Amino acid sequence: RFPAQSPEPQEPVFPAAVSPAQSAMGPEPQLPEVSLTQPQRDAFLAALRAACDGDDVAVAADEEALEAASKDWSFHAPHRPCAVVTPATTEQVAAVVRACVAARVPMVPRGAGTGVEGGAIPYGGGVVISTARLRRLELLEDEMMAVVGAGIYKEELNKFLAPKGL
Repeated sequence: RFPAQSPEPQEPVFPAAVSPAQSAMGPEPQLPEVSLTQPQRDAFLAALRAACDGDDVAVAADEEALEAASKDWSFHAPHRPCAVVTPATTEQVAAVVRACVAARVPMVPRGAGTGVEGGAIPYGGGVVISTARLRRLELLEDEMMAVVGAGIYKEELNKFLAPKGL
């Protein structure tokens, strides 16, 4: 059932004018910066590694990785994350999210980083969860369904399906 309509029509509410320095989504979010002491940071990075089954390659906190994950193709200012995590399975993704929640550290998913809206920027300096290693690609022909990991590009999917005429 649809909710009952108001007896009187409501005036539409329009947002204030958006300056050219703002995206269609509005200004950048104002989040408090992640503030971890060195022992807290070390423990948090260890928890992220444990979430990725001890895979040291899955957790990066070096300058190059943090810089690369600090921005996308938008005009928004870069924000340096505290870590970049590249889980290899959906179970690892869930464990990384649990570790972030337990530490009260914000997180943002990141695909190729080609977005133009600022959606993959780690505002507040949280964790970037990269989908690059989520590479599952399977065709269930009887069901006419493809199971596609978040790290698969559309072009890869098209090349995979082309031999089947799909």
